[in-house]
Amino acid sequence: MAVQPSPWNVVLLGLAIVTLPCMSIGMVMLAHDRIPGRMEKLATIDELTGASVDFSREVQTVLYSRNDGDVQIMEGLQVQRFDTLCKRSLESGRRVVSNVKDIRGDSRAASELGICTYASAPVCAQGGAVIGTLCAISRNISHNAP
Repeated sequence: MAVQPSPWNVVLLGLAIVTLPCMSIGMVMLAHDRIPGRMEKLATIDELTGASVDFSREVQTVLYSRNDGDVQIMEGLQVQRFDTLCKRSLESGRRVVSNVKDIRGDSRAASELGICTYASAPVCAQGGAVIGTLCAISRNISHNAP
């Protein structure tokens, strides 16, 4: 004797199968939506950028830029990674620096832009490989930063 599912059984089973992935995607979107807000608070932001990294050419390309202060970094800008605060943040694991001059004083780019506070988060692909960075900078010293 075979069990015959009713249309309601099929509908409810379909909803159950779709609900968990939708909820998971929603949670990931909420978490990523909060990252820029946290970085803005930490850096008392002048500038928020999203950059991709081409590790084979050691080039960083600014894909997104929000200029709210004196620092003006334009979308599409390409820079060599050797002197960037993003590279140093990825290598050291230190995501927030509130005294850039003392800690990263040898960075020519930071010195030229007058950066005092810096926050960075790596952007990773599904497998965990770093493909870019999300960075916030300010010419003001932030006392919110560790």
